[in-house]
Amino acid sequence: MEKEYKSSIKGVRLTQEEKSIVESIQNEQQLSDFSKAVCYILHDYLRQQEEIQNLQQKNQKLEEANQKQMTRIRLASNGADVSTQTVIEVLNTLCWQMQMKDFRSTDQMLHPVVEEAQKTVKERIANYKQKKDFKQT
Repeated sequence: MEKEYKSSIKGVRLTQEEKSIVESIQNEQQLSDFSKAVCYILHDYLRQQEEIQNLQQKNQKLEEANQKQMTRIRLASNGADVSTQTVIEVLNTLCWQMQMKDFRSTDQMLHPVVEEAQKTVKERIANYKQKKDFKQT
């Protein structure tokens, strides 16, 4: 079914290169005349714009999925913090008693070595946060 043309543009000027491109598309797509080649190019442009929009939507969905993964990673990191605290408890016990018969919670009695290590780690974290905050300002 042939499309009905409602308007025409007179005096469209093209460079020789642009004219060659349109003619090349006309030949490749086996279009009967120059106008149909121009219409084909316009429709192809619209199709590409729709494709770009679809890709942008897919990209947004991927970014949302990435955010969910990052949340899972943060939760796993918090779990690792709990495991670290458990290791500190065991280390504290080892520092007080090398034979591993009794467990002493850090709440009950903290070995000075562990206390110093915790202080050092807290200071290190505070320094990293200060550096990060300074870079952001």
